[in-house]
Amino acid sequence: MWKEIQELWRQVNRAWAVMGDFNCVLNNNERIGSPISMAEIREFRNCVGSCGLQDLKFTGAFFTWCNKQIRESRVYNRIDRVLVNSDWDTMLPTSKVHYMNEGLYDHCPAIIRWEGAKQSKRKKFKYFYMWSKAAEFKEKVHNSWRLECRGRRMLQLYGKLNRLKPVLQMLNRKRFTNVEAQAEEIMKKLIQCQKRIQRNPYNKELIAEEREIAKEYILKKKIRDNYLQQKSKINWILKGDQNTKFHYNFLKARRNVNRIFTIKDKEGTYLTNAKEISKEFIDYYNELLRTANEGRKHANSGIIKRGHMITEDQKSQLTASFTARDVKKALWR
Repeated sequence: MWKEIQELWRQVNRAWAVMGDFNCVLNNNERIGSPISMAEIREFRNCVGSCGLQDLKFTGAFFTWCNKQIRESRVYNRIDRVLVNSDWDTMLPTSKVHYMNEGLYDHCPAIIRWEGAKQSKRKKFKYFYMWSKAAEFKEKVHNSWRLECRGRRMLQLYGKLNRLKPVLQMLNRKRFTNVEAQAEEIMKKLIQCQKRIQRNPYNKELIAEEREIAKEYILKKKIRDNYLQQKSKINWILKGDQNTKFHYNFLKARRNVNRIFTIKDKEGTYLTNAKEISKEFIDYYNELLRTANEGRKHANSGIIKRGHMITEDQKSQLTASFTARDVKKALWR
């Protein structure tokens, strides 16, 4: 069966899924009641790896098969699954499979859903390390941050962060739009320059131009690598692969893992619709943040004074100023 799946993979160049009873577990935590050896799962694992497949995000039962025996003879397995490739994740990013309980049968029924795949959502703001590479970064942050905000400390911080957000977004649009394509274009310029040098190897202007383009490429490549590394959150330099398909597949996989497909509301009802899930989160935090805790009692100062209290010297140490070197010394010693 594994060879047949691999043969199909060679013929398919689009989104596809492989699903059903594989009669084999994929990982060593997917069986209870009898041991798992690497020898029995090796071919399945190799097949999944070579075809670039991964489990579709799922809810419901973890073990999908039971032999219905009693006591020590009872065995649970995860042998039914839905495997998809990265193209499937791209085309159907909100898809998931729900494994129902088996009832009177030995296998769990599986239901695949992908509704709401194209609904538009406002992207949340995310800070990227690459912005700090811009020459004007510190100046822009300083100019935005030094402007006064009124209110309590936390409100001031919130206001300054909100004011800084569009400043960084504008910097991103001006300097870092499509950072991957920027690095590729500069590499093309470098190759063209080196071709001209091949025809005129002693031309000082071309040699100087090559040096400047190489510096620019190194900077753009560092920015691009930094951007992709932050998005994928993996130690990708160890994997090599020139930051190509391997890393982009990880980005898609992380995006899929971070999505929330099912939650339980305060009434105990499971919600699976994306709009209902979003509304439940908003309602929960609105209620949490707007509710005043009128029954809260203040601490009894008399009881506090009977216990251990910090000395004046300790109080001075806690409020003393500190430097970046002091922080490094405390954290890295």
